[in-house]
Amino acid sequence: MHEEIGGRIAELKREIEALRGELRHAVLSEASAPGKEATYAIADRLDRLIVEFMRVRDEVGEAGRGEAGRLAKAE
Repeated sequence: MHEEIGGRIAELKREIEALRGELRHAVLSEASAPGKEATYAIADRLDRLIVEFMRVRDEVGEAGRGEAGRLAKAE
């Protein structure tokens, strides 16, 4: 379970970094363009990835707190 979640977190980090690079490139290349639709689409995708990352991170944190509580009771 931890390996699966760790893998998902690593994957999300890579996707976020890739989209940040894509967004930077789009902003630079569209600086003089009248419409910025591509930039907005990339920003939306990045926002969704960040929300997913935060959700997974929170799940891991909750699971860790639950595990710590079980360990404390066992002692």
